[in-house]
Amino acid sequence: MNVQFDKMDPVFNPQITKISDGFIAKAQSEIQSKFGDLNAGIAKEYALMENVIDIKNSPAYPDTSSFSQFPSSVSFSLNAEPSMSGGLKMACTVSDALSLQYYEEPDLNKAAFGHTLTFDDWVSLTSIKEWYQEVLFSAPSVAVNVAHPLLQVILDEIQNEKRIFTFLCGHDSNVGSVLAALKAERAHRLQAHFRDLCRLRRRGICRHPYALCICRPTEERYRSLISAASRRRQDQTKRTEGECRRAV
Repeated sequence: MNVQFDKMDPVFNPQITKISDGFIAKAQSEIQSKFGDLNAGIAKEYALMENVIDIKNSPAYPDTSSFSQFPSSVSFSLNAEPSMSGGLKMACTVSDALSLQYYEEPDLNKAAFGHTLTFDDWVSLTSIKEWYQEVLFSAPSVAVNVAHPLLQVILDEIQNEKRIFTFLCGHDSNVGSVLAALKAERAHRLQAHFRDLCRLRRRGICRHPYALCICRPTEERYRSLISAASRRRQDQTKRTEGECRRAV
């Protein structure tokens, strides 16, 4: 597919593909049932972030004294990404910036604006960004709607008997919506993922973590791949463990 420069490929664009009053009502009900009050669910993380950025001494104070003072909600429009408003949207922007500073700034005190944070503190700060993504894309109705174009491509690739290998590289919203649409259980907690990812990124090892590979080997090749993959997995596990220990 040829896509105009600087335009997102529609297959990977996490936008609403179909909309109706019934869909909106169902999606809102699912979000409410799964997450409840969007601010209350991460109140402790908000408090930590507000302390790190010293919100009470910021130019925004006193109009903005806490992220929780702004009710958060999700809205939907056709051919647009699910939209967040309120304190969670503001906090996600800060969380994203702090996450980048964590693995790009060698001096972690400087990255935290002079605060001494534990690794668990950094996990808490970035979990706001992950909560934001989950709220937007993991409700069942939303996930199926948003992920439909990519799921169709995946299905076409799986059913293409001539295709041996397919590599798809997308966004965190693609991963979240596809897994939710397929009702896949998490292999691990997002916080654990952040631990490993940040340690590897700080060493320049992992820059593009959101990828999907589809293989369709012959029986003989399948057996060979399984054997080779097993050896590579063992070697990679040893290397990753070593890198993580050195990054701590």
